[in-house]
Amino acid sequence: MRSRKGYPFLRQTLGLTPSIVIFSWVMWAIFSSQSLTAQSLQMNQTPPPYIAKTSNFMAIAFQVKAGDAQTLVTANLKVKSNEQGLVTGGMEIYTTDQTSGIPSYSIAFIYLEVMSQEQAGNWPIWGAVSDVKALEHFKHFYNFPYIHKKIKIETRGNQQMASIGEGEEEGLMLSLQKQMDKAVASEGLARIYSYSTEGQMLLTEIPWLASGHQGKVLSLEIRAGKNKTLQLLEGVQPSYSQISTNAFSYSKPLKQ
Repeated sequence: MRSRKGYPFLRQTLGLTPSIVIFSWVMWAIFSSQSLTAQSLQMNQTPPPYIAKTSNFMAIAFQVKAGDAQTLVTANLKVKSNEQGLVTGGMEIYTTDQTSGIPSYSIAFIYLEVMSQEQAGNWPIWGAVSDVKALEHFKHFYNFPYIHKKIKIETRGNQQMASIGEGEEEGLMLSLQKQMDKAVASEGLARIYSYSTEGQMLLTEIPWLASGHQGKVLSLEIRAGKNKTLQLLEGVQPSYSQISTNAFSYSKPLKQ
């Protein structure tokens, strides 16, 4: 143990008692540690844009009642509903084969179509990411409502299966089969809305290319637990599905 004579210059120079000296050193150590942690985290996160491609992209589209959908969307946005009062939503699941700017990851996320200043876009309502570092990027720069979960994707011939949160109360399973007579070759620009941690509306644009086939839904199992978002999907009947190879890029989020 260091004696009280260990730091005489501090007591003489600052006129501090030993207890105040020790307290000051402890507080300095705590704040220094927090600062270094924040700096290290920031240094390990490359800002967008990000580029990625995947060969096992799975997607479904579905419709839910507008009233139910609106409860999961911020009050500043309105869901985009059709004449029947239904809102289109989607779920995408994939593992990246190659990435730039962000660690490779597996992801499953769910979104609803919304309107902002007469411009249509998507509002993410749930998501799971397999890689912790990639999750930090999505949370830090986009503030998407994603969580960390185990994701498993398997391919057996023309069938593809995905399991998210296996063995957990909250998760899902999706199984699709390629329809070989229904090829897909398309491109587009996805628009995703979110809020920054400071409460600023953000818009992220994602140009994408897809090549593959439409799918047939063999099974969709939702384990909602107490999650209100996943409860919305219990019993939904997908209106469209797809298995494809995709290439896309996440832009730097733009303030609205």
